[in-house]
This record gives sequence, C-alpha cells and structure tokens, in this order.
Amino acid sequence: MQWTLKDLLISMPFDLRRIIWCCKENALINGAERRLMSKLWQKIYQLDKIIESYTVGNDFVLDQELAAYDCMASKAHAGMLGKLGLLSKEEVEKLTRELDKIISMVNKGDFKILPEQEDCHTAIENILVQRLGDLGKKIHTARSRNDQVLTAMRLYLKEQISICND
Repeated sequence: MQWTLKDLLISMPFDLRRIIWCCKENALINGAERRLMSKLWQKIYQLDKIIESYTVGNDFVLDQELAAYDCMASKAHAGMLGKLGLLSKEEVEKLTRELDKIISMVNKGDFKILPEQEDCHTAIENILVQRLGDLGKKIHTARSRNDQVLTAMRLYLKEQISICND
C-alpha cells in the first residue's frame, strides 16, 4: 500500500496534526518570504523548536563519528562526477582539497556539527559552500541523502570491523 500525505496526517494523533498545522500557518502568516534556508531540506516555514528537537534528537552528535567517512565518500563521488564530465578537473581538485581539509579538521577535533545543522552532510556542505561558493553545492549532484548516509555508514563499519579483526 502506498501512503499519501493525507493518509499520514489522518493517522497522526490530533494534537500532533494541530501543532504541525499551527506551526505552518503561523510561519505563513508571519511572512514565508523570509525563506530561512539554514538546512538542506528546509521549507518556506519555520518548524517549531520542540518538534525539531524531537525529530532531530542527537543525530548531530552521532554524525560526528561519520563526518570523515562522508568526506571520503564525497571525494570519490566528486571524482566520478569529473569522469562523467559533470565537474571540471579544476572543480574536482578544489572539492577534493577542501574535503581533505575537513577530514583533517575531524581528525584534530576541530570539526563540530551544530544542533541546527542536524547532521554531518549539512555541516560539510555548509563549509564547502562557505569556502567554494556554489561549487560546494555540486557535491550532491546525482546523489541522494540516503546514498550519503549508507555509504558513510558502510565505510565506518568496514573500518570498525577491521579494527576488531586486528
């Protein structure tokens, strides 16, 4: 069975539906044109902080362990985009250089994911965009969020199994 948004909303407890609707309406009434896009997935309305803290949980803390692996996967992805001609050789080099710097930050303990960033993917992209402009956004071309998470998790687990085997 395929669920629609209407089905999901109907199946939610009434209070949760009301909270979501009120948050959305309040944001629209107070000016959706502000477009506070601090998150990769953010919409035109601002989510209530209580709901956000519940849904985000401690993902930003857990993702601290995955940041270097996400960068490694992003380097490989950038190389693939270059081979396909979607990025120039210079763009691949710039992205790779910055991702190496982020890995170095992670290893030194200087890389921090803020709660409002939610995860390492947003934190990494924010740094890339800050340092490289729009080029930083290209790192996710042809790559889903699920792909990012799975690849980083696999690289992390592969290393952890290797440590256990030693």
